Amino acid sequence: RAFVAAQQRGDVGAALKHAEAAWNAAEQTLGDHATTAVLAYNFARLATVYSETQAQALAAFERTLQLSQQPIEGIDRHQAQIGRDELIVRLGDSDSTVADRLAQELINLGESASPATDLSAQAWATLAENQLQRENRELAREYALQAVAHAEALQPANKRVLVQGLTTAAIADIQAPMRGDSDERLGEAALRLERAIDLFPAQTSLDDFDPRLARALLWRQAAATVSRSRDRIAKRERRPKQTPLPAFPTWSKVLPRERSDTDGCRPLGDYLESKPLRYPRQARRLGKIGSVLFGFEVEGTRITRSVILAEQQGAGFADATEQMLAEWTLREPYPEQCAQRFYLTTASFLF
Repeated sequence: RAFVAAQQRGDVGAALKHAEAAWNAAEQTLGDHATTAVLAYNFARLATVYSETQAQALAAFERTLQLSQQPIEGIDRHQAQIGRDELIVRLGDSDSTVADRLAQELINLGESASPATDLSAQAWATLAENQLQRENRELAREYALQAVAHAEALQPANKRVLVQGLTTAAIADIQAPMRGDSDERLGEAALRLERAIDLFPAQTSLDDFDPRLARALLWRQAAATVSRSRDRIAKRERRPKQTPLPAFPTWSKVLPRERSDTDGCRPLGDYLESKPLRYPRQARRLGKIGSVLFGFEVEGTRITRSVILAEQQGAGFADATEQMLAEWTLREPYPEQCAQRFYLTTASFLF
């Protein structure tokens, strides 16, 4: 009863606490395996979403499957198997065998015309991330688009999975080798990322900036960087000129509006005394796309604080960006009527 009431209030923390307590109490005091299985299943489906409770969710799915060898009302064993295997893949506790099994489970569900669920949507998204890590970009894109379709089929749509699927599909296209339809795919990637970005509210501080939004913003800029690079290659090789993607046009979608009237305000960049980035040697050797999204706060002519919000791993760009920011100043104070709590920008490079 307390679990249901917390869910109706939208109090996720309380709902998790009550669901886990009810399951634990049933394990200790009830001899009713059916009730215990249902309570474990309820907790698992709620806890699987949060990184802090993934291990408990996995244990709850495994307990559900153990107790539901015979059909139990309120438990879908196929969904419990999907939930368990998805968590095993997400937690990185397996080789490719579990991921392949999970993909087959999802394909079988699709062939049986079973409706989408939060678990199936998340499973497709997790498989997409897994394939991206394994550099199987075509499969990552395919699975990510399945995640998007499942997330959109739910009422209401699962925005968390929708963001993940849109972002992963876009990354797969941005990282893919050049081919005949590369420009079209880059354009689609940019549109998917902007759609994901639109699903977030304005951010109120650097400390609470949503990392999923930061990731989408980072890759949107990377898409523009790759597009410009391909345009330069086309000109050098005297192939038909490409149409480079524009950089992400404005931060207004994600920055808090301090004032409703900012007409006549010049961009903060017009006031910056900035020095170019010194490219890290490691990045030159690896030949990677590099983008760093960072936020900073300004007081007078000083940048008083900078925070790396997202980066592409393994190339040393974040360290180089921090060194660059330490040398930035403003020529003159930014007008008070134009000021924001914080500012965003990216550094992007392609070798």
